[in-house]
Amino acid sequence: MQDSGCGEIDIAWRAGTLLGEGPVWLQDRGQLAFVDIKGGRICLFDPVTGEGRDIDCVGQPSFIYPTNRPGELIYGSNRSLRRIAGGGEDTLLCEIPAPDGTRTNDAAVDPTGRLFLSMSHDAETDPIGGLYVFDG
Repeated sequence: MQDSGCGEIDIAWRAGTLLGEGPVWLQDRGQLAFVDIKGGRICLFDPVTGEGRDIDCVGQPSFIYPTNRPGELIYGSNRSLRRIAGGGEDTLLCEIPAPDGTRTNDAAVDPTGRLFLSMSHDAETDPIGGLYVFDG
């Protein structure tokens, strides 16, 4: 570990991401999940074993969250919401009615379980993004 000036900090896993984003704790698995947007994958890290693994996914995943179903994950990619079941099956949940040229960006879940997600212009040149809510 190295002292960074704000305490000790060290790399937990050299995941080899191109654009890592959005770490979220998966309580039922005891793992941390995050996405590699440009690498098109979901990364799962087990802090007990120190091992990580990847799940290839569709498009450019930008966020991931657990659902209320054990082992199931929901993620945003391009202009869609997708689900990964406990066995690894990746299915389309819905297309997001957002303008052409946009993609999912960040997301948060409110206390009632609704998923709020932002959309951004993929090239980041036109202010056409917005905030969407999924209550499914």
